[in-house]
Amino acid sequence: NSINNCEDAAISLFDSSYVTVENSTLVDSAWGIVTSYATSLAIRNNKINNTSLTGIYLKDAALSSISGNQIQNCDAAITLSRSSNVTSMVNTLVNNKWGVYSINSTFLVVENNNISDTPTSVSYLGICPLQISGATL
Repeated sequence: NSINNCEDAAISLFDSSYVTVENSTLVDSAWGIVTSYATSLAIRNNKINNTSLTGIYLKDAALSSISGNQIQNCDAAITLSRSSNVTSMVNTLVNNKWGVYSINSTFLVVENNNISDTPTSVSYLGICPLQISGATL
């Protein structure tokens, strides 16, 4: 799938469960992928470029994984808001203002991501715990 030039989100998932978004190219949108109240998501192997806001935005998400994505030239590559049990692994985040930005989220794992040319690699505000390991920053 290739989705370009969306005024809002290229892909939106609301009140969704057991959804996989993979092998998509999302370019020149406000958001690449945005979710709200979603459970058991797998977001993997996507290319997301030039979003004016966030490449991948999970709000109130649970039991989900973000892996193998290439996200570049976005305000924030990955934003997690009020989410729990989310894993971000083996993503390549290049030339974004924020790498992984989390607010009021719990039980997050950020592992083996490659974050470069990004002023703030990982920003975490709010509730703990957070596990960061194996990242190239």
